[in-house]
Amino acid sequence: MTFSSKLRLSAVAVSVLAVSVAGFALVPHAATKDAFTTDQKAALNEIIHDYLMENPEVIMQAVAQHQVDQEQAQVDAMKDLIVTKKDALFNDAGKPVAGNPKGNIVIAEFYDYNCGYCKHAFTDMAQILESDKDVKFVMIDFPILSETSHMAAKYALAAGKQGKYFEMHSRLMKLSGQMREEQVQDIGKDLGLDVEKMKKDAASADVAKQIESNIALARELGISGTPGFVINETPVRGYLGLEGMQAIIAEERAKLDKKN
Repeated sequence: MTFSSKLRLSAVAVSVLAVSVAGFALVPHAATKDAFTTDQKAALNEIIHDYLMENPEVIMQAVAQHQVDQEQAQVDAMKDLIVTKKDALFNDAGKPVAGNPKGNIVIAEFYDYNCGYCKHAFTDMAQILESDKDVKFVMIDFPILSETSHMAAKYALAAGKQGKYFEMHSRLMKLSGQMREEQVQDIGKDLGLDVEKMKKDAASADVAKQIESNIALARELGISGTPGFVINETPVRGYLGLEGMQAIIAEERAKLDKKN
């Protein structure tokens, strides 16, 4: 094989390598089977092998980029779903609301009362609601971590039937350690609730149905952990902190300004 032929094969090998290590096959199998002679295929294999041995970071870079592309594809698919599920997310009468019901920024949060990051997010959301009077906050119980998570969610929704959802939500988010049902009932008593009615409502089919609906909605949207947010039409996975949340709120407002 001549030197110029080797150079041409090297260029081909690098091009093939750039896409193949990321898991993509841009050259059909039939085409690659017939495009090169046996000697050329052997030379290609040797060039690719040597290149990878000398530059192993290329594989990691390609894998990392492939992961980024996959995550972005998931976010794009989730955004499409959010558009179709807007009413279920933002206008479901069964989901408690805080802040400004007519706010131009709508934040829906999926949370679990045993989630440490959800407790941090609650502090951030309280600050946002205090400082920004044009935010609607939709609260979605998503108990997935333990049986006590489910118990707490039921009592929070039951407290809502007596007009004290946010107060119960706040107290539960501030609790540390393992929650006990008697402890949650005592909180209801402190809030001035009819505890017997709260217990009955917590065990009701209505509350169970709301929690089931919340879990089903999370699954449809691809939300599998807590906290999970939807800010207008933008999905946010995990805890961002106060500044991160404020930055996304600012971006969403800028989008609205452009539309207007």
